[in-house]
Amino acid sequence: LMVDSVTVWLEWRNRDSAIYVCEGTYEERGEAGSALQQREHQFVVDLTTLVELARLDFIEPALRRLGRPLVPASVKEELLLTKQFATEQLAAGVMVENEGSVQFAEIPPEYHAKRKALLEKIESAMNQFCEIVPVLGPDVLPDQLVQVQSFLDSRAIDIISLCLEKNATLVTEDGGFRRLAQACGVARTAWLQPLLTQLRNEGTISPDSYSKAILGKYMLRHQLTSISGDDLLWAANRNREEVVDDARAALTALASPTIDIESG
Repeated sequence: LMVDSVTVWLEWRNRDSAIYVCEGTYEERGEAGSALQQREHQFVVDLTTLVELARLDFIEPALRRLGRPLVPASVKEELLLTKQFATEQLAAGVMVENEGSVQFAEIPPEYHAKRKALLEKIESAMNQFCEIVPVLGPDVLPDQLVQVQSFLDSRAIDIISLCLEKNATLVTEDGGFRRLAQACGVARTAWLQPLLTQLRNEGTISPDSYSKAILGKYMLRHQLTSISGDDLLWAANRNREEVVDDARAALTALASPTIDIESG
């Protein structure tokens, strides 16, 4: 509670609960890939997507590929408020629970500097590669959106309303929100892995950087992440003298009940 969406996304470390991104089915991935290919429609991105793209260092090529995606003005405002708080309110530490006891964990200055740099990176990319727009919404709000308005913040309502107003494709890494947008009438949606796959296939990002990003997302429990044989091979070849974190993540993935392995 009372935690901004940037912090929630970047610092999710709950071992018992994964971050829901997608169902991971072939049909769902195919629909997302098709939606991303339909460039006659504009795209709308949310802050979660921008944060993840910046974390992966793919924000510029991804936004270029989406062709100046739309961002509601309220989302830009949310970013600026988060940045202001990160600059002016430098917490010395946080209280954490460890095996039943509450402990104080210090926050090093490097954390604040890294967070500020990330937020500035997102703001710069938003200004250069996105179109910040006011939201008028559709002429008539769908009944489903009216019903859920009291449960959503203004940014979420603006994102769905903008998609409906422009008949735009929503790209979000928040699987629950994507499902809600679909229920409210948003016709086309996608998430980042299908987009990164297209960037890799088009030669915009390297296969190695793609595999590193995908296995990193799996380690952070972004569910469901589709892992290919090439991703496993990349992890195995990184360091043949020791079991590196990415290779360990790959082996863990093999034991997952939700694993979906594609051959190269």
